[in-house]
Amino acid sequence: MPRAVPAATLIQQGKALQQSGRLDEAAGKYLEALAQDPRQAEALCLLGTVERARRNLPRAADLLARAVSIDGDNPVYLYNLASVLIDANALDRAVPALRRATVLKPDYTKAHIALGIALHRQEKFEEASTAFRAAVRLEPRNVQALSNLGSMFREMGRLGEARDCLEKALRLAPDIAEIHNNLGETIQGEQGYEAALPHYEKALALQSNHATAHWNRALCLLAAGRLEEGFEEYEWRIPRFPGTHNRYPYPRWQGEPLEGKTILVYAEQGVGDEILFANCIPDLIAAAGRVVIQCDPRLEALFARSFPQAIVHGGPRDEGTAWIASLPLPPAVPPLPLRERAGVRGISIDYQVAAGSLPRFLRKCIEDFPKYEDGYLKPDAARVEHWKRRLAELGEGAKVGICWRSGLSSARRDVGYTVIDEWRPVFAVPGVRFVNLQYDDCGEELAHAQEKFGVEVTNFGGNGIDLKNDLDECAALYKALDIVISPG
Repeated sequence: MPRAVPAATLIQQGKALQQSGRLDEAAGKYLEALAQDPRQAEALCLLGTVERARRNLPRAADLLARAVSIDGDNPVYLYNLASVLIDANALDRAVPALRRATVLKPDYTKAHIALGIALHRQEKFEEASTAFRAAVRLEPRNVQALSNLGSMFREMGRLGEARDCLEKALRLAPDIAEIHNNLGETIQGEQGYEAALPHYEKALALQSNHATAHWNRALCLLAAGRLEEGFEEYEWRIPRFPGTHNRYPYPRWQGEPLEGKTILVYAEQGVGDEILFANCIPDLIAAAGRVVIQCDPRLEALFARSFPQAIVHGGPRDEGTAWIASLPLPPAVPPLPLRERAGVRGISIDYQVAAGSLPRFLRKCIEDFPKYEDGYLKPDAARVEHWKRRLAELGEGAKVGICWRSGLSSARRDVGYTVIDEWRPVFAVPGVRFVNLQYDDCGEELAHAQEKFGVEVTNFGGNGIDLKNDLDECAALYKALDIVISPG
């Protein structure tokens, strides 16, 4: 009877096979070692890394957790477990494991980098930058550490430091597309779209399918007025966000004739984007047999009034497709042929299109934008009159609505917005009644403006109107104002 191969030998054989990419054979060696000793922690760890490479994350996490339970002071086991947890987005479990690994082995560069990545995803930017800086101190020429630290500085709005890190990384590794893209985003924040464009194009020359670089290039082209090219590139957002764009089973519209066809327009990005892209809806209605619009519930009433020839449905984006089968046909529109689907009579959808893809076909140049005399969104006329009366009670003078920032604040986003202290020249205009349109808690900012500039900004928020959620009422208020001023 042949003698059993020692577990240590099996593990070494497995390592060699794993390094050469022969994962199945490597896994077999580790399993043989575990058959001899189920508590062989190294074999458990290595088998866990094989399962991670196979993208079997639950199995990998289980194996690595068993290795850690046997030897909780092994930084390599902790690091590998945390790496799987990061892949699975179990960040609350990954961070403590990585902190423990860096305490046990302070010079463990990979663990510091992984800790930074996990903290970055938790939006703990200062802590993440500390982890990346530790990695750079240990290995000043580590490209991954430099690139991640640069990206972290960019998120924090520290653009000069971000550029320094990314340029150092590129000097060490000039052929990595991701670093060129990240440098482009940094330069875009410093110098604008035109200066950033060559960096995105360099990234794409190195990696033609880099979706984020295509997205960034699209924004540059659109900012330059190169609409046809820009909206073509804008399609690269679809592979960036598959969960948003793979909700429906219908063929994606690619500009085919729509006469007698039914097309579903689905919501994407934020509410502001839905409103922006809705300027294409009248053109689509004119071309198609029927248009079905899926939108944020807050926009349903406004869109239904603005586009009465369409079927408008407001609902969450994860609600599936059952709502389509049960849609009622509007009585004013001659019904198109229906088909049986799972025993329920519903509208037959011929095409789907993301709201943000409409300009690709309908807005190829500036001249394609209609000159709407009274806008393309139609607030409730009675509510507009209500708000005109409320505004008249404020006294003589122009009624000007103001909004100075987004409700979603971060150092990176805030570059495109203002703070209320920058509004001094606007507040100095005589004979104006200012009305707050900022939808979040801004009471302290309004009080600060009154104290510093002597301006009283009327705030209807919470007093007759929900500025965040009651968008139909907001539309009536906006229409009643003489002018609205906001950044972006």
